[in-house]
Amino acid sequence: MGDNLLSSSGMFPRHASDDDDFVKYEYSLFFLLPGTAGVSHFHLRSSIAEKFHVHEALARQPPSHLTLKYNFQASVFQLNELQMALDDLASNLRAAPMRVGGYGHFSNNVIFTEVHRSEEVEKAVARFLTCMRSLEWMTWKQLTPDKTEMDELHLHATLAYKDIGPKFDEIWAWLHEGDRAKQHHDVLFDHIALCSLDATLENPFWQVDKVYFFQPPECSLSTSLDFDETVSHVPDLAVARTVSAASVLTTAAEEMLDNAVVFHSSVIDSMVHLALTRHVEGLEEWGVRFIDIFNIIIQQNQRAFVYGGFLRDLFTTGSLSDDIDVLFTCSCEALVEVCKARGWPYYLKKHPDTGEFRYDFIAIGKKGAKGKFSGHVYGTGCEGDFALNTLIYDVQGKHLVDPTGYGCSDAAHGILRFPFCFTRNQWDEGVDTDRLLGMRLLRFFNFAARGYVPVSPTFRNFMVRRLRELAEGGSDALARTLETFMERKLVKETRHESHKCAGNFSSALIECYDASYGGGGELFYQTHLLPTFERLFQAAHGSA
Repeated sequence: MGDNLLSSSGMFPRHASDDDDFVKYEYSLFFLLPGTAGVSHFHLRSSIAEKFHVHEALARQPPSHLTLKYNFQASVFQLNELQMALDDLASNLRAAPMRVGGYGHFSNNVIFTEVHRSEEVEKAVARFLTCMRSLEWMTWKQLTPDKTEMDELHLHATLAYKDIGPKFDEIWAWLHEGDRAKQHHDVLFDHIALCSLDATLENPFWQVDKVYFFQPPECSLSTSLDFDETVSHVPDLAVARTVSAASVLTTAAEEMLDNAVVFHSSVIDSMVHLALTRHVEGLEEWGVRFIDIFNIIIQQNQRAFVYGGFLRDLFTTGSLSDDIDVLFTCSCEALVEVCKARGWPYYLKKHPDTGEFRYDFIAIGKKGAKGKFSGHVYGTGCEGDFALNTLIYDVQGKHLVDPTGYGCSDAAHGILRFPFCFTRNQWDEGVDTDRLLGMRLLRFFNFAARGYVPVSPTFRNFMVRRLRELAEGGSDALARTLETFMERKLVKETRHESHKCAGNFSSALIECYDASYGGGGELFYQTHLLPTFERLFQAAHGSA
């Protein structure tokens, strides 16, 4: 691979010339507004854009957020240094309350929702800025001729900026009419999100790379705010006591619903509705939204569900995910006929051994785009690899089903455990029944790279041991799975993005391995996983 460098933290080897790519990327550090605060901000920002024809705040599709650190660029090694600093910082901070509400502005150029910080948040922000100042390469935005963002961090959630012009007074007056003037939300400042933007894309957009969660708040919060300690990213989650899981998931095996709980939540209803009104990428010519395809399925007397990562992210960060995972009870053949009749682009996966089309999955829209419609037939083994990914939302009935009984809690706290295999004598079943042998093991370490934690050290040790046994045993099935995993998750469109993803993955795997065996993780990765990545990376991007 040419001249390779290896970071002391275990980041995989990279080409010495790859820093040329980092100028194409921008990074920011956000706090993602959760729950009703995020929904309210999303509605306000979108309403202002539509009503007053000011769209700059929607450019690059930012999530509803507070900016902790404005745009900066970083090389692979600098990014690794930043991530280690954020890991250390987050582990030493506690979640603290703050209030989001009221409006402010910078001159007549920027209008935003105000943030009222508790004393605990003030201290956390001060420690964050100290951490960022310790990075000698970090750049700082000039706010005024004599002040940069390093000197003062004014937390706010932007509603409109740049293209406001003479419309400022009109927008300002509209925000202070009726209930809009009274909106406020109490939230926990409990994470820092590292987000990136690929400037080489025709329509670049912000995506969340990793979330660094703080420690839980103290049992008794000392704060000047009238704060409700029960606040969460889904604050109105309630058990739907008169609804059975079997009545929602009518085709599920009875024994799979023994621990299932059905919930309802107006917050989840609102956020799912917002997501389903998005247009499907690749179907803009027809004006097709996600809800339109859901309605086609429902009109066939079938059911359509949102599930998996989209719902997990609502609980974990309270934010709307970039993509929507879908399950449906109709056949893929039926959706293929719909696509053919309407001229919509679609594609199916092929079986790796026979090369024949699989009819358990379909994607509609632009291939490879995050905003395409993609989904699996319910009951084909794609209902979630960990309990936090098994949550299912019935769009028609507006019910959330937690099939394992652990999903909501695990998603809220970022915990990884097998679904339906809760005790250690059942864990082998969770690996051996995987449709692609070893995929759950690899995804475990990929989730760990994003800040998720195992349900116990014993579970972590088990995952490391099983991966080691399969790798050292020369499993052909694992080799095929490893290639599939790396093609999907690590080898990206650009060299820099590939390095970043593989570096995070390898660092997490090495850390878990060393914690289980007392060392040897780097050698294990370099021996059994790195060669596959190098081969796929070279095929995609060439050598140095």
